[in-house]
Amino acid sequence: MANLSFSMLVFVIASIYPAFSFCRTTSSLSTASEQLKYWHENVQNNMPGVLLSKLSPLNKDDSEFFTSLASKQSFSSNAKFCSLANLACYAEMNSIKPLGNGYGYNNNKASPGLENVDPFSFFRISILKQGNRVHLSNLEDQFPQRSFLPSQIASKISLDESNLEKVFPQSFVNPNTKGNIDTTLLYCNSAALKGEIKSCSTSLESMIEFSKTTLGSKRLVALTTKMDVVEPKTKVPVNTILAICHMDTSAWPSYHAAFKILKLSPGKGEACHWMTQIDLLWISAEENV
Repeated sequence: MANLSFSMLVFVIASIYPAFSFCRTTSSLSTASEQLKYWHENVQNNMPGVLLSKLSPLNKDDSEFFTSLASKQSFSSNAKFCSLANLACYAEMNSIKPLGNGYGYNNNKASPGLENVDPFSFFRISILKQGNRVHLSNLEDQFPQRSFLPSQIASKISLDESNLEKVFPQSFVNPNTKGNIDTTLLYCNSAALKGEIKSCSTSLESMIEFSKTTLGSKRLVALTTKMDVVEPKTKVPVNTILAICHMDTSAWPSYHAAFKILKLSPGKGEACHWMTQIDLLWISAEENV
């Protein structure tokens, strides 16, 4: 099996914040078409359906208008924008679920607990044998059906708590969205683990650029888990499910959920996990899979 380089990204703005707006223009030019064009210019394969559904619904005029607002120091959110940009509306914030903590980061290192961690979310590489039956976690997209912000807007919103509270004040009032912001910032501000290069990308474009730079490639291939795939001739369900195995866990924190599930300690064994529909595995287009 080829040794594939990969980068792991955290999407931030689109899934947890409400937003801002004033008036809508009538331009038919689509931000989504620009995002899709950018994808095809940099990624060899087609965009997964789960990402297609998260492209921005803003037209070009709206995007330029809100970019100019985001450039101002006094900029703050307004509930109306969420209906245009498809972000978390004020009225819907109570339906936002807390983000999971499956990657092991935790503010309370003494007693992280496993109450909300799927006991099958981590496994040993030995189960990946032909003929084995394995228990799959829920690999469907669990994020709210929200859209990416256009890169020109997202790039003007810095990921620090004081700035986010100024731009999105209502998100800090609601405990669910406030907790998700705290969890996201915890991921982003935690030091990279040994052998890891990390970035908190706030737009589709910045994720692609980070991956290209990290892999040293001008074009990428995006691999993801497919659910509900049907073999066209026999109509028998056939699923392509990706797994990642971290072979060196010596730098992982001892309270990481993987060690609790696998009954291991740092550096004493590998930890594997499935990739959900929203996870992407990036490789260089020059690599042969």
